[in-house]
Amino acid sequence: MVNRYRIHCLLLLFLAFLSLCICNCTGNSVHKGDEKTVTSSMSEQDKKSGADHKSIHMPETGRVGTEALEAGKAKIPRGDFSKGKRIVIDKTKRKLFLYSGNRLLRSYPIVLGRDPSTDKERQGDGCTPEGRFYICTKNPKSKFYLSLGISYPNKEDAVRGLKEGIISRHEYDAIVYAIDHKRQPPWNTRLGGAICIHGGGTGWDWTLGCIALENKDVRDLFRLVPLGTPVVIIRSPQHLAVLRN
Repeated sequence: MVNRYRIHCLLLLFLAFLSLCICNCTGNSVHKGDEKTVTSSMSEQDKKSGADHKSIHMPETGRVGTEALEAGKAKIPRGDFSKGKRIVIDKTKRKLFLYSGNRLLRSYPIVLGRDPSTDKERQGDGCTPEGRFYICTKNPKSKFYLSLGISYPNKEDAVRGLKEGIISRHEYDAIVYAIDHKRQPPWNTRLGGAICIHGGGTGWDWTLGCIALENKDVRDLFRLVPLGTPVVIIRSPQHLAVLRN
């Protein structure tokens, strides 16, 4: 009886151990299968959207939603995210230059609005603005491939608009507040807005005031440029000297 009891106990222990091994193997197999499914789904989604997720760059500190940034409701995180990077757009040369400090990193051909040689003054004039701005939005779903929003109108534009009766005092205050807090200024006043660096091609001056690049170039720029990067738009090197002063 004793021997039978011992054999019975050993058999139960062996069956319990075998059952545990089978469960562990099954669990590992399911987990690996889930990983493959997720990876495959992401890959298929990327293929359908045509998006290169590696080219989408947002500041790591103080992350905020893209939708909120596009709507101007979210504040650009404080700190030197530009790391010395700046954009200079030469309207006469039809070139966009990306610098890091005084070192030239990139140079891209561009096209402008239908009235490329005049400074923007109001909505619908087809002019590309001139002056000092910063990148205030990044839109990975732009109808022109990718876009980087420019903080037009700036304070100087707001002062001129108020003086000439183009905008109200309330609109002036809203623009100044947005610029002071490094946000997207209002784009719905009679000064105009939604001036962006975007794709779409460089065949001729076809935009409504924006700066257009080839899609491959704006993809490269979008990857390199963070929110808050300074932007200077000039007509000539002499104009840049004036802006520096």
